Amino acid sequence: MKIGILGGTFNPIHKGHLFVAREAQKQLKLDQVLVMPAGDPPHKDEITSISRSQRFALVKETLKAEDGLTFFPYEYTHEGQGYSYIILGELKKLYPKDDLYFIIGEDSFLAFETWVKPEVISTFVKFAVIRRNDCGGMSETDLSALSKLYQEKYRTEFIILSTDTVDCSSTELRRLLYSRKSLHDSEKKLKKYLPEAAYDYILAHRLYESFPVTEDGGPFNFAVAYDKLQKKLTPHRYRHSLGVEDTCAALAAAWNYPVRLARMAGILHDCAKSLSDSKYFKVCEKNGISISPAEQKAPYLLHAKVGSVYAEKKYGVTDEEILEAIRVHTTGKPGMGLLDKILFVADYIEPGRDKAQDLENIRQTAYQDLDLCCEIILKNTLDYLKKSGAEVDRTTADTYEYFHKLMQQKRAAYPEGIF
Repeated sequence: MKIGILGGTFNPIHKGHLFVAREAQKQLKLDQVLVMPAGDPPHKDEITSISRSQRFALVKETLKAEDGLTFFPYEYTHEGQGYSYIILGELKKLYPKDDLYFIIGEDSFLAFETWVKPEVISTFVKFAVIRRNDCGGMSETDLSALSKLYQEKYRTEFIILSTDTVDCSSTELRRLLYSRKSLHDSEKKLKKYLPEAAYDYILAHRLYESFPVTEDGGPFNFAVAYDKLQKKLTPHRYRHSLGVEDTCAALAAAWNYPVRLARMAGILHDCAKSLSDSKYFKVCEKNGISISPAEQKAPYLLHAKVGSVYAEKKYGVTDEEILEAIRVHTTGKPGMGLLDKILFVADYIEPGRDKAQDLENIRQTAYQDLDLCCEIILKNTLDYLKKSGAEVDRTTADTYEYFHKLMQQKRAAYPEGIF
């Protein structure tokens, strides 16, 4: 087989990267292209707002929609600087009988002799050099002459591929993502250059974003929140809140969501739990909050909706994702976002919980498939409510139907999965 290798930081991956991969695939008739994000690249000193695991997950999710382009996470498990001679040597061991083509840009080609051990690298791969037709680099004649010189010196092929390119850069995209007041401020330009799957993943996981989550735009003060909550809640409820906070943090790390935001949702989710029934009704009336028939009969269910109000007005939180997660953490809602699911699941599985059936399996499932975990928790909740004769909130039933249908679709698409 003929296999292309495209490396880079992919911070974030964009349509220009995919275009280059496709052009090399087409011009060289490659059977597949391995897209390999750098771990700690030796030639770049970038300070980024996302972790290595988030960057790798973004590339992996983007490539699911790209036939013939394969996510290759070699550097995820390798610490330190990933020198090409080491990585390509390992790749050659994996594909000893295949022709490997390392896809590089013109700048990298011109600097090839400054790489660490170029004479070793050239024993493992051939090179596909992307020359942009629309930039003012070396002429095609000069590049061809240098290619011939390299081939004689290093005894491998250096193939010049001339092509137009998608004119975008990861640096510019990061600038747009960092500076937006809301994602939609730069939506048109971001959607122009980011693959749809990448755009959706960045939005869902809140990558490349600063978090002005309090009323004064400053950081959330956890110490102050702990002090307030300890005074307001019973000892049992306070310990539960700490457990949910820790579980939210663990799930956020596993699912590449900002841990700090998940912790805030976790510690505040029950901030209104100590109120009387009359107080719940009064706060709902004052803030125009609708009350379902189930909530009329069991007012304690209103602690989630009222908690969202308290998180904003008494703890200064303005971030709508956090407020919404608190608002729906008891009943859920169809189409829950990532933080909604993290908090909903964490509230059920935190270490202090010990009454629900099959908890250990549910806890494991939370780190394998959040949608499946929500389906299981919702079914268990509905079964319990029906068995006990309690009123079933319509939203909970609708949420279960949503996740049940979603999991049916997943099971049909991935019959070999854990579902």
